[in-house]
Amino acid sequence: MVQLDKQQSTEEKILMAARQIFIDRGMDGARMQDIADAAGINKAMLHYYFRSKEKLYGTIVQHIMSNALPAMFDLLESDLKLKDKLKQFIINYLALIRANPFLPLFILNEMNRHPDKFVKWLPIKNLKVSRFSDQVNEAVSLKLIRPIEPKVLIMNMASMIVFPFIARPMMCVVLKMDKKYFDQLLSQREDHIIDFVISAIYYKN
Repeated sequence: MVQLDKQQSTEEKILMAARQIFIDRGMDGARMQDIADAAGINKAMLHYYFRSKEKLYGTIVQHIMSNALPAMFDLLESDLKLKDKLKQFIINYLALIRANPFLPLFILNEMNRHPDKFVKWLPIKNLKVSRFSDQVNEAVSLKLIRPIEPKVLIMNMASMIVFPFIARPMMCVVLKMDKKYFDQLLSQREDHIIDFVISAIYYKN
């Protein structure tokens, strides 16, 4: 059930209600009437603010992703040293997913259902990894780290962070874990992932 604040504007109530319903049901399963009901307004008022479900959906996707992607890429393009950057990327990304555990599966589902529409709404126009790529390639040339394609390194880190959240139901069954124990393991993963990534690419002195 969506918890609404009486002090919120009508648009804010719509966005909060729609966000939860889109997360729960995806674009196909969401109905404008259900969103209006959850926001405490009538359907005509909902259409006044958002003419179509597609427009509302696009706004929700942009809201969800607008803070996530740019922040991660800003970190990769920052002036931090490479090792510090890798550690902070893992810390920040894991914190983001732990605060929004629905996000990986939501993105996966919507990319499969509506790839063209979903990509259209992603804030990717100004995202780049040139500074990060230069740092990785320089570290390889100086023999500080093992040869690795910078984008593969990003994929490896992201995969280690995201996969447990996507595979959570299966892992709990196969590994015979309850939710509480699974959450305890997740809380330990930050240090494990950092140690794993650093040990995997840096040569031992």
